Amino acid sequence: PSVSPNVLAVGGTTLSYSGTGTRSEAAWSGTGGGISAYTALPSYQSASNVPGMTGLLRRNVADVAFNADPATGQYTAVMAQGSSTASWLSIGGTSLSTPQWAGLIAIANASRALQAKTALGLPHSILYGQIATVPGTFASSFADITRGSNGTCSVCTARVGYDPLG
Repeated sequence: PSVSPNVLAVGGTTLSYSGTGTRSEAAWSGTGGGISAYTALPSYQSASNVPGMTGLLRRNVADVAFNADPATGQYTAVMAQGSSTASWLSIGGTSLSTPQWAGLIAIANASRALQAKTALGLPHSILYGQIATVPGTFASSFADITRGSNGTCSVCTARVGYDPLG
């Protein structure tokens, strides 16, 4: 489950881009996220590592996010058996964003292997460590999603800095 401290919990966003200017990203209303009822707060999410995470006792998810809104997700070719014509569907969900993050980690590990470095292993300490070592530049280290909510979680509203919105 995503609340396991050994799992990189991936949430979802809605990506907007008109073809010019900068892209815009907001929390996807269909994502999950929140605070675990049972799993203790892992050390990588302590208040000393993550600005704004004070007084929390349980694991917060998500750790990262990726475009997951089916309206702005990935186009996927679908072919019926025996057909030679593809239909294109826009798909999404965290079932799409999670393997995309897995792919990013795999690319990073492949690059590290080419440089004779060890694999990343669990990426939490690196991701949260970046926040801790450069707290004043959170937005330059990560694309901070500051708009939107998932609609079901009372604490899951995007804001500046870390938020448990998935």
